[in-house]
Amino acid sequence: QSSHSLLLGSMNQDQTIQEKLTLFWHNLLVTEFWGNFVSTASYQYYKLLHEGAFGSYKDLIKALTIDPAMLFYLNGAYNNKEAPDENYARELQELFCIGKGTNANFTESDVQEAAKILTGWVISNEGFSFEGPLTSFFYPDWHDTQDKQFSSFYGNRVITGRSGSDGAEETDELLDMIFDNDETALYICRRIYNFFVYHEIDEATETNVIVPLAAIFRANNFEIGPVLNTLFKSEHFFDAANMGAQIKSPADHFIAMWRVMDVNVSEDAYTRWLTHISINWVTSEVGMEIGDPPSVAGWQAYYQTPSFDRLWINTDTITKRAIRQDSLVYWGHWVTEGLQIPADLPAFVSTLNNPGDPNLLIQELATLFLGITLDNEVSDGMKTILLSGQSDDYYWTNAWDDYVSDPGNSEYLSIVESRLKAMIITIFQLS
Repeated sequence: QSSHSLLLGSMNQDQTIQEKLTLFWHNLLVTEFWGNFVSTASYQYYKLLHEGAFGSYKDLIKALTIDPAMLFYLNGAYNNKEAPDENYARELQELFCIGKGTNANFTESDVQEAAKILTGWVISNEGFSFEGPLTSFFYPDWHDTQDKQFSSFYGNRVITGRSGSDGAEETDELLDMIFDNDETALYICRRIYNFFVYHEIDEATETNVIVPLAAIFRANNFEIGPVLNTLFKSEHFFDAANMGAQIKSPADHFIAMWRVMDVNVSEDAYTRWLTHISINWVTSEVGMEIGDPPSVAGWQAYYQTPSFDRLWINTDTITKRAIRQDSLVYWGHWVTEGLQIPADLPAFVSTLNNPGDPNLLIQELATLFLGITLDNEVSDGMKTILLSGQSDDYYWTNAWDDYVSDPGNSEYLSIVESRLKAMIITIFQLS
C-alpha cells in the first residue's frame, strides 16, 4: 500500500519535483517496507518524507529518529541502557548526516555515546491494536543517564546525562552537535549533487559548487528548498557536460514513459492499485523495488564506485527494460491477463508543438524522453523510420495531415501509429 502511495504521487503529480525529491530521501534515509511489515508505519514514513521534502533537514532527521518505521528498522525500539544498540547511532552519522568521506572523522566511541543518548525511545503498543497512527514515546526507565563524552571531531563535546522525562532532551542536543559540524551540510549537498546532477564530484566542483551550497544550507537553518533553488538555477546545472549524463533509474525510466505519453490509468481505485502494483514489480525486476532498497545504504547505483548508475544496466536488466517498454508501446502494459494498458501514441503526439514536421517532432521527442538534442546522424536515422525509408519530409507530413483530417479512418491511423511505434521504440533503445 505504501509503494502504491509513492507510485500514485509519482505518476499523477503536477509539474513539480516533489515526488523525485521524496525518492531521493527514500534512498538516503532508508527503511524497507517489507522489513517493517507494518503498513501503517511504512505509510507514515513515506508521508514524513513527502511532507518534509523541501523543509528543514534537521527537523526531518529529528522526526525520523523517533519515527516508528525507523525505530523498527534500525532497532531503536530495543535500544536501552542495559544493552545499547548502536545500529541507528551509526547510520545517523555514517549515512544520514556526516557520511564516510575523508573528513568524516567521527569515532567508534562517538557511535557508542550516541547510542546511549538514544536509549529510551519506544513504540506505543496501542497503534497495533486500534485504528489510527503508530506513535512513539520516551520511556525514562530505559534511558542511560550518564554523561556522554564525544571526540575531538565534535569538539570534545560532553552531553550531560539527564533523568526522567528530561532524558529526551539529550536527543535534541545530539542532533545540534551533529548539525553544528560543517561536514553535515557538505555531505548532504554532495548527495543532492550526486542524485540530481552527476555521480562524481571533482575538486573544482567541490570548491565552486558544493562548498557554496553548504554555506547556503547552513545560513537557511538547513532548509532544503534554498539549496535546490540555487542549484537548479545555476549555469553549472545546465552545463552541456551535465546534460544526459546519467543512466535512468528504473523508476525514472518507466514512470517517465507513462507520464510523458500520458498513459491512461483508470480512475477506479482497485484497477489503479493493480496498475501501480504491476509497475512496482516491473521496476523491481530491473533492479529497483520502490519501498525496498537492498540495504540501509540505499540502491548501489547511487553510491557504489566506480560503476554508479551503470549498475542499473546488465545483460538481464537491459533485456527486461526493452521487453517492458516494447510492450507498453506496441501492445500495452500487462497488468493482469484481462487488463493491458497501451500508450495512445497519435493522441500523445497530437499534443506536441508541430507533429507534422518530422525534424521538429524527432527533436521534441528526444528532449522529452532523453533530455538532450540528437545529432544529425541519429536524427536522420529516426527520420528514416518516420518516412518509411523515403527521402522527402512530406511522406510523414502528408500522412499526419491525413490522420488529423480524419482520425476515425483506420488506414490513416494505422500508417501514423505503426511509424510512431517503430521510431519511439528506437529512441528508447538509444545508448
